[in-house]
Amino acid sequence: MFVAALLLAISAVSATAQVRIGMTPLGYALDETAHGLRPLIGTPGSAYFGPVAPLPFPIAQAAVRNGVGLVLSEEGVAHRVSGLEGDGVNLLALSPARRFWVDTSGTLALLETPEGDVRLVRNLRSDAMLGPALRAGTIAAVSFMESDSCALVAVRQDRDSMLHRLCADRLGELTWLRTLPDTSVSAMVHTRGAGLFVHDGERRQLLRLRTPIGSGTPELVHQSTGVLAGLTAAGPDEVWAAFEDNVKIVIWADGGTSFVDLPTPARQLTTLAPNRLIACTPLGVDEPLLLVDLLQDRAAFFVPVLRSSE
Repeated sequence: MFVAALLLAISAVSATAQVRIGMTPLGYALDETAHGLRPLIGTPGSAYFGPVAPLPFPIAQAAVRNGVGLVLSEEGVAHRVSGLEGDGVNLLALSPARRFWVDTSGTLALLETPEGDVRLVRNLRSDAMLGPALRAGTIAAVSFMESDSCALVAVRQDRDSMLHRLCADRLGELTWLRTLPDTSVSAMVHTRGAGLFVHDGERRQLLRLRTPIGSGTPELVHQSTGVLAGLTAAGPDEVWAAFEDNVKIVIWADGGTSFVDLPTPARQLTTLAPNRLIACTPLGVDEPLLLVDLLQDRAAFFVPVLRSSE
């Protein structure tokens, strides 16, 4: 009944919010002033923000993957958004939520409900099946095992971190994998080839859990002196970590550790296109957007601030 009622309220959106851009966007940015999403159009080095796809409510959070994603209204309802690259925007109300996470392919998402439960959404690009609310605890970090269609959830319990798994083929089962004693997980990212990487926020350490991640001793990958700003996977076996007030990004791969210099410190890391494009600043239009192109020798470039008249 919840979904049906909200669908009636927003059914007019697809008829009024039409944005034709003529090419596949590099990604989407949140335009809070216009209450909508703007495509990032062009090629790295000459990209610009396209026309806004308006939504019928103020947005608190947004994430779009390959033209499909989730938006969270300021009233606390998560909606699937689609049709951004077609004739009109379509919204499907899913569930009340306080925040969410979406995998890089745009097929799997995890919602945190206002009560602190988790709900997995599978087939986000088609029928968007929503799983039951499951009690997890205080969520510290989320990542996705995309090859297995599973979400990994790190939960804080006293000074330890509990690692759980929730999979698309078992929507009602939150499975405990392991406990990381005396570890304060603040972020994590799973890679297909190198296992799971977790960041201990108190010790400021980047740790690696080899596959199978439910066993084995965590390996120290990097010891930092700064606060973590972002953690993401740039490929199947390459992990990027950025730290506050530091213009260097630390890159871990099987060949060892390397660095990328940025013109300004990264404030977050978001993989817009696997093996292609990483955003180093929030995906908005009110400040220059810093991107790194993996296909151009990891070159960094800015997307200019959107003028108020655009």
